[in-house]
Amino acid sequence: MEDWSIIILAAGKGTRLKSQEPKPLVKIEGKHLISNILELSDTLDIQDKYIVFSQYTKQIQDHYPNYKYVDTIPKGTSDGVMSCINQVTTKNVLIAQADDSFFYTRETLQRMIDIHTKYQADFTVGLADIGRELEYKSAIFDESTHRLLGLHQENTSVPGEKVVCGLYAGSTDWIKTVFPLISPSPKNGEYGIPTGFLLGIEREEKIMYCDILESEWFGINSPTELESAKAKFTQKKQ
Repeated sequence: MEDWSIIILAAGKGTRLKSQEPKPLVKIEGKHLISNILELSDTLDIQDKYIVFSQYTKQIQDHYPNYKYVDTIPKGTSDGVMSCINQVTTKNVLIAQADDSFFYTRETLQRMIDIHTKYQADFTVGLADIGRELEYKSAIFDESTHRLLGLHQENTSVPGEKVVCGLYAGSTDWIKTVFPLISPSPKNGEYGIPTGFLLGIEREEKIMYCDILESEWFGINSPTELESAKAKFTQKKQ
């Protein structure tokens, strides 16, 4: 794994979660939301592990001191990546959103790495089947070539389609070249990773995808979703 680093995005305030704790430190059965992705990266023996944090989440350092930290002002996911990408010395980098990663497995991260390596991709995007109603843009992809072709313009809530989840793999040099070209969203002014890989598709670069089990991808952005995650975790242990 000497060719790989990981960037864990953990700078969001988590206002919608209405928690007194920083979002990455919210607990499910005594485990912080960020803890699973950290444990998985340790088992993979990834060379360098970066946690992107902010003034809202700086308490993470007290709980997990043995990682490389990069302070940022949250302006979106791609901006978080750019805040530390120039420190990355490995050929490739995994990127994970801390709050989406509580149910990922080691096999999932390894599969991302394997697909990215097999296709010598510029960027690889995790896609999960929609198993519940969600207002997301569904993905357009080619199963025969494993290429991601784009995103539908309209949001969809149709079970059975695939949507982008917060797990990626990228060539470090490609990210350094393309992510600075990302424009802010006209909706919220944030710089998002999807804008980056869509630029790659426009440039006819190798943007691939990796299937993520719907049972593993679970965004936790509200008190209701947190309670659902707690119930899911309890059921998983039984």
